[in-house]
Amino acid sequence: MKKHRIFMGFIEIAGYYNNLRKGFEEMGIDCHFFETFPNPFCYDEKENLSVIEKVARKIAVNRKKRYDNKEFKDGILYLPEKLLHHFILSIYVVCLLFKYDVFILSGGYMPFRKLFFPLLKILKKKVICVFHGSASRPPYLDGYYVPNDSEFSVGYVAEKTMQIKHFVDEINKYADVIIDARVTSLFHSRDVVDWFYVGCPAPVTDFENNDDGSVTENNDNIRILHCPSRPIDKGTAEIEAAINSLISKGYPIDFIKIVGQPNSVVMEELSKCDFAVNELYSDCPCGSFLAEAASRDKPSITGSYYASLVEKEIPEEWVIPTLFVLPSEIESAIERMITDKQLRLKMGREAREFVIQNWSPIAVVKKMLKVIDGDIPSNAVFSPYSILYAGGYGMKSSWRRKVVRKLVDNYGASVLKLDDKPNLRDAIIAEAYGEDVSGGSV
Repeated sequence: MKKHRIFMGFIEIAGYYNNLRKGFEEMGIDCHFFETFPNPFCYDEKENLSVIEKVARKIAVNRKKRYDNKEFKDGILYLPEKLLHHFILSIYVVCLLFKYDVFILSGGYMPFRKLFFPLLKILKKKVICVFHGSASRPPYLDGYYVPNDSEFSVGYVAEKTMQIKHFVDEINKYADVIIDARVTSLFHSRDVVDWFYVGCPAPVTDFENNDDGSVTENNDNIRILHCPSRPIDKGTAEIEAAINSLISKGYPIDFIKIVGQPNSVVMEELSKCDFAVNELYSDCPCGSFLAEAASRDKPSITGSYYASLVEKEIPEEWVIPTLFVLPSEIESAIERMITDKQLRLKMGREAREFVIQNWSPIAVVKKMLKVIDGDIPSNAVFSPYSILYAGGYGMKSSWRRKVVRKLVDNYGASVLKLDDKPNLRDAIIAEAYGEDVSGGSV
């Protein structure tokens, strides 16, 4: 196997790249990860940054503060600070070109990509673009862009759709390998490596837990943990309503909700809880949070319209054992987990074993190296033209249909940017104007 020198950048997603870096390092492979902005959830508190990275990070943080304070284009420092930042990043990327032979890019993001993507191609560097959700998902199917029951600009959604489609097309042109989940790959135009084949590197560590898998505190209540990064996307209000309904039925529940806290706090609470409730309108049967829960022997529940289709599309051996249910079934799933202690213990053990065997940093790195070297199993590759599901993320089905209708009414079917997939495009439109009889799939 060729000895690679690997660079990863420039955005952290739920600890994915810091854990991947640790896996590469454990295998003795030269690997470096740099994110332009420090992650608010502090996945790596011991970063080893070079001087140029520290300067680039400092300027980026200052510019973001000005932007957040609506001072982005005000003041005498705006233009020189922007030029300095671009100059430093340009020098930095040029240095990377000479040092590394493999580039793993989060969401396909690359500074000055119109210049450096062709250069990477000319220099015969291996470019792996790993997508995570909103980086490739159509905005009209994404609660991040159109939160449930909110006022939204149809023009804005149409513009973002065009931007993301253009960006994905550009990645499809220059990347050697694209890794993405089937459910978010609607805009791709070439074969994709299934995100679930590679997996999500999880921080599997030794820790002390109770022999029976229950919490350590002297408390008979069931401790349920929910850690939404964006509560409105995650269906937090509906999850809380389900919890309150169960409390009113007499179930002894301690509901712990954590928002905007460092990852260390989340991990500590996972060690204390009985089980976790992830989100309500997911399009992913398992991701970073569920992997973190599994690493602590804790089972989890996720709501998704994709629940009715996932077994047909993703091999069972690629998915963490969880309760993956339709949004309408979330309360009954929580009730089942509360009342069936043996289920909790069994699923928690199975989930942890899955992560150790399949999603530990080293296990994921071994599969990533196969991807880099072109040794990819045939069943790990799919065509985006075979996609059947367009239920989206973070959106009630009624809201998703309303968003699609408004877009099509104003701009026509081509606004969906799926003219290369007419069957899928027409199915999305038919569902938007018809009855919701498909459970979110089309």
